[in-house]
Amino acid sequence: MSSRPGKKCYGTYESVPLFLDAADVANVLGIPKSDVYFMFHANDFPIITIGGRMLVRKERLFQWLELHPKISLNPRTN
Repeated sequence: MSSRPGKKCYGTYESVPLFLDAADVANVLGIPKSDVYFMFHANDFPIITIGGRMLVRKERLFQWLELHPKISLNPRTN
């Protein structure tokens, strides 16, 4: 795992926070934050908006990923 300054590293499922923002999801999945925002705007994505912040519960993120094993993050193909 990388230990770059400013980047969070999660070694286990238990170490992932209960609620994740876009940066957390990007770190967990190893994808760019811009791709996370495409996921957040999917019609069935389990997003929670609190004071303008978009968050997702850890278990809901992993459930959603199980239901969507192949997703296209390119907005021109959705």
